[in-house]
Amino acid sequence: MCLDRLIRFAHYEFGLIYSSGYGGIDDDLQKELARRTGCQFEVSVRPRARTWTDLKSGNVDMAASGIQTPERDTYVWFHHYIVEDNVVV
Repeated sequence: MCLDRLIRFAHYEFGLIYSSGYGGIDDDLQKELARRTGCQFEVSVRPRARTWTDLKSGNVDMAASGIQTPERDTYVWFHHYIVEDNVVV
């Protein structure tokens, strides 16, 4: 079941995660969600900090590749689809 309006999805520029000229993992995720659900998305590229304020205020419905924090848990739901193991050498 889709909303009666476009789903507002926000990207941010970050290498293989998303690049305006290339696409990326998050772009593939959003396109696959659209394909599987039949829902239509309004996609925007914005700074990451702006995405969080827009999610909290309801101006964006969905974003990808966010870092979970206790404060963000109060207004968004996280599903981990990328797991990173960052190591400092």
